[in-house]
Amino acid sequence: MKFLGKYAEYLILTNLLKINLEAYPAIRTNQEDYDITVITGKKTIVRVQVKATELGNQSTNNAIPNVDKDFHFFVLVVVSASPPTEQIYILAKDEVLPHVSSGQLYTTEKVNGTKQVRSFLNSYLNQWSKIENA
Repeated sequence: MKFLGKYAEYLILTNLLKINLEAYPAIRTNQEDYDITVITGKKTIVRVQVKATELGNQSTNNAIPNVDKDFHFFVLVVVSASPPTEQIYILAKDEVLPHVSSGQLYTTEKVNGTKQVRSFLNSYLNQWSKIENA
């Protein structure tokens, strides 16, 4: 997918709006560590970092660098091709950091010759309530 990063950001922005959260794209000039600003029902400001990867690409690990930035939630969008489908994983920053190795978060692996999302991510699938209740 040519514009995978933008696709993922707008997908997450749309999903946040669907669950009635006030959400805006971050302003790149002074909000460079995250992609979306959310204002919860409690009027809490939440910073969301969105990253995306394609499950069927040539990379075995789909490593995501620089996950030590200033954000509250890390949202990983994993896109599978033909037809495109997405899996969305939502982690608080303190849930991401234990899985970082050599400054990177490894998101996929090959098991028996088949590429799949790393198992530690399974419990974070579609955890929208984390952001809603922040």
